[in-house]
Amino acid sequence: MSGITKEWIRDLQTKVDAAQLIQQYVTLEKSGNGYKGKCPFHQDNTPSFYVYPNEHRYHCFGCGEHGDLITFIQKQRNLSFMEAIETLAQFAGVEVPRQLSSHAVDAQARKNMKLYETMAAASSVFQKALQKNSQAKEYMESRGIKTQIAKKYGLGYAPKSFDYLKGALADTSERILLECGLLVNKEDGKYYDKFRDRIMFPIHDLNGREVGFGGRSLTDKVPKYLNSPETPLFRKGELLYGFHLVRSARVKLDNVIVVEGYTDVVMLAQHGFQNVVAPLGTALTNLQIQLLKRLSKQIVFCFDGDEAGQKATWRALENCYSQLEQGQTYQIVSLPQGYDPDSYVNDFGVERFQALIAAAPLSSKYFFDTLQAQYDLKSPESRMGMAEQAQTVIQKIPYEPFRELMIQELARITGVTLKRTINPSIKKNKKSFEDSLESPTERITKFHSNGNVPQGERHILKTLLYEMKFIHLLARRDLERYLEFQNNSLLFDVIARIHRNKLESFSELISSYDPKSWEYEQLQRIAKEGIPKIRGDAHYDALHGGIQAWLPKCQKQKRAINLIKNVRKKS
Repeated sequence: MSGITKEWIRDLQTKVDAAQLIQQYVTLEKSGNGYKGKCPFHQDNTPSFYVYPNEHRYHCFGCGEHGDLITFIQKQRNLSFMEAIETLAQFAGVEVPRQLSSHAVDAQARKNMKLYETMAAASSVFQKALQKNSQAKEYMESRGIKTQIAKKYGLGYAPKSFDYLKGALADTSERILLECGLLVNKEDGKYYDKFRDRIMFPIHDLNGREVGFGGRSLTDKVPKYLNSPETPLFRKGELLYGFHLVRSARVKLDNVIVVEGYTDVVMLAQHGFQNVVAPLGTALTNLQIQLLKRLSKQIVFCFDGDEAGQKATWRALENCYSQLEQGQTYQIVSLPQGYDPDSYVNDFGVERFQALIAAAPLSSKYFFDTLQAQYDLKSPESRMGMAEQAQTVIQKIPYEPFRELMIQELARITGVTLKRTINPSIKKNKKSFEDSLESPTERITKFHSNGNVPQGERHILKTLLYEMKFIHLLARRDLERYLEFQNNSLLFDVIARIHRNKLESFSELISSYDPKSWEYEQLQRIAKEGIPKIRGDAHYDALHGGIQAWLPKCQKQKRAINLIKNVRKKS
């Protein structure tokens, strides 16, 4: 049986009427060669969501969401890639091949498949071992973890043995087990099981596949929690524990609760909370914050009620503020000293915990209350100290209205008004000639005789707007060359903004420009021209080649600008 290849997926999408499929979720009306409607991914007051049937793709010019039909189904219904393919195939009346053909994947993909299979097999071994070990079952009972929830999260047990897993997976090479992070290589040159005498919490990727483990000691042996090392499948800063189950629950979430530990996630789920996730033993990363945003606009942090939990909350808030977007809110639950979410629910009950979540203060109140507790504010020095500490966080907030309100609140409390500086992460990064009256827009547009972006540059930009992640893959050497020409070309100005501000969507890019500017107008026009013909893997080669080809013209422009600069100096 032939496998699921790129060609098969492309053929599947051609069998689907894009407008008919998306019409199930969005009210569409004809617009030119496509359709438009109100975007299902953001609060859309006027139709900014476009469907292109011929390309089998969609794009929203309001929030920047775009993709093919598989991506649309994934995001609209919170499905994995394979689940979306199944759904699309069912819609088209096509049978999905069940076996991946050997020619459809490269060597690395086949290797990864073996790693996934090994991790799934290890999880099965641990789950079976849990049922056989009385001490492990007693521990589970003492924590109040019931069999049903243990099965849902795939909890298991790693026996107190140096070679239990190694023996159970004897058909798997030590090299594969080591690469999966399941074995360790000791000084004597022998391989031993990494996890021993621990309750095992499997960690899943976004598609629900086992990629790592967290092991909790039965005896509070140090370390109490032991995590898998980084592997080809597992990068702890890119995942959230429990994310796959929250996403697949397919229920509308009012909020998402972020806790510290695996047990907290499991126990809250046992008490009926289907919206709980946890970072993997690290400070909340930018990628994890992006995952949270995919689940809900309202995030509630409920870390442990100790000093470490308070520090983790503050770090998480700092990181979240640096990526704050319109409509995104954060709440902070402060648990009593010595409590974590699990112990709080056990002692006070579910209703009390629900009330605690409902009454949780917004992040701004927590932010200022926490700072005021550190300063007595009776002296100018103390008020200045608080203002300086607050400034390091506030000035990184990219959402300008919220940043302004935070500055005003800080001034009310301390009497210190921060200088209105542009957030470094969203700076427009415009260099200016000290002796020139020309604006960056003038320096760019003066070489465009008709006031529009030249056709060649326009074509590259059209492709780039749909593949902005390409910029994040560029080599440092190439980027340094491109950034030299930011003031000579809209293309290189866009590249500079995407790179420096880590932009990922058209909405983020367009919002970095003044709505009255020439650049803003040109980019809006280019984006509305529709999806470029070149798609898929050919995109990156076309982009790289196009950008390289545009460099000579910009070099000439830069020489002309320098000449003008020198003439003005002399005059």
